[in-house]
Amino acid sequence: MPAADLTEVHFSRPGSSGNDLVGDRRLHAGCPAEEWLTEVDGIRVTNIARTLIDLARTEPHLASVAASDAALHRGLTDPAELVKAFESELRWVGSPFARKALKDADGRAESPGETWARLALRGLQPGHELQFDVYDEAGRFVARADGGYPDRGLIWEYDGQGKYEELRDPGITREEVVARQQRREQRLLRLGWNVVRANHEDLSAKDGFRHRVAQELWPTSSADWRPPRGSYEVMAPLRVDIRDPIQWGAAMRAEIAERWNRRKHG
Repeated sequence: MPAADLTEVHFSRPGSSGNDLVGDRRLHAGCPAEEWLTEVDGIRVTNIARTLIDLARTEPHLASVAASDAALHRGLTDPAELVKAFESELRWVGSPFARKALKDADGRAESPGETWARLALRGLQPGHELQFDVYDEAGRFVARADGGYPDRGLIWEYDGQGKYEELRDPGITREEVVARQQRREQRLLRLGWNVVRANHEDLSAKDGFRHRVAQELWPTSSADWRPPRGSYEVMAPLRVDIRDPIQWGAAMRAEIAERWNRRKHG
């Protein structure tokens, strides 16, 4: 998980005060409610939704969004459960960070690198999408893009360290997988698509990646620009609907207040 601090293991214990660091163990006062607990290998742990909210409250933005993206993509949780978990910690320290992370999450991202690329391009230009399928003039499938601006004919691809190993079938060498990917890219280029690539070395230089994409987008604003041949199909976003407090109506405000009163008074 990029940018995450994995030097400590966090534990919850009974009590209402007192957080301690003992070696690599961070002890927090107060045990989560039963609905947020599960068991793994005989050990009581917080479930996926609660863990994601805790990460989002305490870890850097990229790490928490990448974790939420991965959980949504793999079906380990769903947006409704994340909203419920977030509301259970609404007034906890770090909840504004959790809100921001959930609003930026998108389960279409298939890797932390894709999460990084999406966040690096945020606000650059409207029309950015993840995981869209490209077809040629005859309607034949050509490729699924990691992300890009399909209405501008631009695709970005994130080449993580394990990407080619994941694509490699038994008996197929890494070199054959690379050659297959190169043929795929050539088909895209022949259709008129522009492809920008990034890898793990770009993770520390998001401005450079953003600048490269901006440079490739610039020519598409001219009157003589022509879109790629063929067509594309965009995958529906998988996002979390987190509303800002200012958007809450009176009924929701009353419900939140009542929920917290019940929790406060047992």
